[in-house]
Amino acid sequence: MKDLFVITGSIEDLKDYALKLDRELMKSAGDSDVDFDELEGIAEDMQQSLEQLLDELI
Repeated sequence: MKDLFVITGSIEDLKDYALKLDRELMKSAGDSDVDFDELEGIAEDMQQSLEQLLDELI
């Protein structure tokens, strides 16, 4: 049986990372100095959560 706690947690993590990414992109919208390391870190966290979610669903 799929672990609903892990699935729900992964979905919540993805939602949080998406909001964090949105905030970072909005901060840098008018700025030429974009913190690509921060954006890359958020994207890596999102990818890890997505992989965990997919592993649980498969």
